[in-house]
Amino acid sequence: MNKNDLVEHLPDLRRYARSLLYAPSDAEDLVQETLLSALSNMPLWLRRSKRRPWLFSIMHNNFINLVQQGKTREKHFPSLVSLYGDPVEQPPAEPCAGLHRALQYLSVDDRSLLLLVAQAGFSYAQVAQILDLPLGTLMSRLHRARQKLRKLLEQADDHRYREQQ
Repeated sequence: MNKNDLVEHLPDLRRYARSLLYAPSDAEDLVQETLLSALSNMPLWLRRSKRRPWLFSIMHNNFINLVQQGKTREKHFPSLVSLYGDPVEQPPAEPCAGLHRALQYLSVDDRSLLLLVAQAGFSYAQVAQILDLPLGTLMSRLHRARQKLRKLLEQADDHRYREQQ
């Protein structure tokens, strides 16, 4: 294994970590921890033909450990008030700002599913492998996560509409 084998996956790992943690320094710590775990398990790395899903699996497990230790919830999830904030005081919205805010209110499991499929571009089978879930279970959970996200987005739209009235 050479350095380039890991380097080619860094942009995707960083993007996923930032989507999970929002704080750039914490996301970078998660990426570094993922890389250290991968390097310390080099024999497993060498046996794998598909290394990208394996790296995401390591990152996901490291993130879940952080959540279980209580090191992320309060620090990275804003209050519901900030979801709707005063439109006058908010900076100009970026195209996906509402989506990013809504993702913050999903459970860790729901957000991980959606990000692995929609952002990281893994197939359902790959995500099932990363998360160690049966494919049917993954598809059911993904469907429920999309419904929750849709509901959050609709609530935000309803709130903005009422504010404009």
